[in-house]
Amino acid sequence: MADPVKLLISARDPGAATHLGQFAKHVKKDPRYKLTLYASPPASHFFDQLKLDYQLTPPGGDIQTIAYDIIRNEKPNIILTGLSDPDIGIDEALQRAANNVPCYTYQDFWGCINPKQMYANSHFLTLDPVATTLSLKLGAASATTIGSLNHDKLKYRECLLARQTFRQKHKIQSKDVVAGLALQPLWHLASYRKSIAFFLQNLNADRLLVRFHPKQAGIKKTQILSFINRHYKYPHQIDNSTILNFTVGCDLITSAFSNTNFDLVMANRLSMKGFATSYMLWYNKELINWFEQYNHIRQHPLHQLGASKSLLNQSNLRFCLSHSQINASKIRQTQAARRLQHRTGANSQLAEFLLDSL
Repeated sequence: MADPVKLLISARDPGAATHLGQFAKHVKKDPRYKLTLYASPPASHFFDQLKLDYQLTPPGGDIQTIAYDIIRNEKPNIILTGLSDPDIGIDEALQRAANNVPCYTYQDFWGCINPKQMYANSHFLTLDPVATTLSLKLGAASATTIGSLNHDKLKYRECLLARQTFRQKHKIQSKDVVAGLALQPLWHLASYRKSIAFFLQNLNADRLLVRFHPKQAGIKKTQILSFINRHYKYPHQIDNSTILNFTVGCDLITSAFSNTNFDLVMANRLSMKGFATSYMLWYNKELINWFEQYNHIRQHPLHQLGASKSLLNQSNLRFCLSHSQINASKIRQTQAARRLQHRTGANSQLAEFLLDSL
């Protein structure tokens, strides 16, 4: 029997960790692989939740030297990394240090390209054909459609149980319309603060549950809570549930352009009636200009599909946030989500793809 392939996986971004963590669980059971995981916070917290064994990237020191040491010690046959902000962390350093070791980057959001990962030996693995085409257009040396690793094995019964658990935890009545606000670490942008403030001032829901981004530090959380209290005068709570419980437990999921909306769409496609409505706050032109420069897309693919709604106009926001419109949008979005061309078996496909690439 041939020696197992040494696969080195790294992640530092929470979005990447949710996908690569599921793939790590998959290949751990595959005798053809010998798996080694490296992570930096906050990605490491997601690996903890999945009960995965990993090495924490040593804090301090030169990250590039650390990457060279990891490769020299682990001697991987393949390197698979996540994708994160446009700076340098363990993912980018490993790819730079790889030399002749085949490198793959899993892209968990359309158009997300880190210039620090644009190496000739780095191959992008994407969610769908739209993401593949866009990555190649933006300069990726090569790209292949794999699908969503995180949602590969998601089942309707799991979503239904998650909704029941969430609503029991928060003592939500069946008639209540609960809004979930997924925050992002974009508070340094005045346009983001304005978008969130306008949403809060116009929200008409029975309950508001707020979810912090994993990158948000404790001091910053206090400042954000003060911001919410200034603009929203009704009761609200911070939610620390799992992403799945939060997305399917609420009746409305809102964000600027968080992956949380994608998580909801992937759950809605499993249901005839849908779990919640997905809104993205796109009415601030400055914020959307920033997003287009960062992610290189002019319209969110989920909006194009009809599985999520981008709120483009401030003047009709209150109307869109009415209970009747939230319910009507959920029906339309669920029908669109069920037409989503989602690849099943993404984890198995990736495992075979990596072996075939050697």
